[in-house]
Amino acid sequence: AKERSNRAVCFPFSIGRIYQSVADIQRFHLGECKMVPESVKAKFSSLQSASSKGSKGLATRQYWVASAKKLGLTDTPNGIRFNRDPAVPLAPAISLDILAQVASDVTTASRPLVLPEDKDTIAEFLFAVMEQLQPCRFTEADRNKRRLKDVGCIGVECKHCAGQVESRKFFWSSVNAVESNFVSVHTHMMECRMIPEETKNRLAELKKLRKEQASSL
Repeated sequence: AKERSNRAVCFPFSIGRIYQSVADIQRFHLGECKMVPESVKAKFSSLQSASSKGSKGLATRQYWVASAKKLGLTDTPNGIRFNRDPAVPLAPAISLDILAQVASDVTTASRPLVLPEDKDTIAEFLFAVMEQLQPCRFTEADRNKRRLKDVGCIGVECKHCAGQVESRKFFWSSVNAVESNFVSVHTHMMECRMIPEETKNRLAELKKLRKEQASSL
C-alpha cells in the first residue's frame, strides 16, 4: 500500500518551477497527508479561504524565484544546484532608492502620516483616511507584474491589516498619482475585514461632507 500521500516530495527542474511545486503540495498533499496535525490543516484551510482569488504577495512566482536566488540556488543542466554556501549570509545590497536609504535606520510604522495639528489644514475625511494608514517599504514579497518597484522604496499600507495574508499596500510614483488614485485607498477601507465597523461608518459619513469641508478651507 502507498504509505505517503501524493506530492509528498517534489523535485522542480528549475527555480522557476519552485512556485508550481509549492502550489502542488498545497493543492494535493497538505489536505491528504495523515502526518499533518489537524490543527495545522485547520489553520491552512482558514488561511486558504482568506486568500483572494488570484494569489498575490508571497504566492507570486517572482517571490519564489528571488528567494531561491538569495539562498544561492541556480539552474544548471543537471537541475537546481547551490552556487554558494547557503550558510554564509549575503552582504546587504545597497539600495538606489534615496528615500529607502534615509529611512533605513528608522521604524517607518512608528511614524504617523498625519498629526493633530494637521487636522485644521485638510478635509476631515482625508485626515480620517490617512489616520488608518502607516508608512511601509516595498519588499520582495510585494513584487508582481503590476509592482516593478525597487526593494526598499517607500509607500503606505493599511495599519489594520498590515502583516495579514491580504494586507494592502500602496506605492505611488508621484503626488499626482496619489491624488488620482486616492479613491482606491478609501475603497479598501470600506472592504477591509480588519477595520472596525464604527470606523467604516465614520468614514462613510465624512465622505458625504468632503466637498463641503474642502470648499471651506
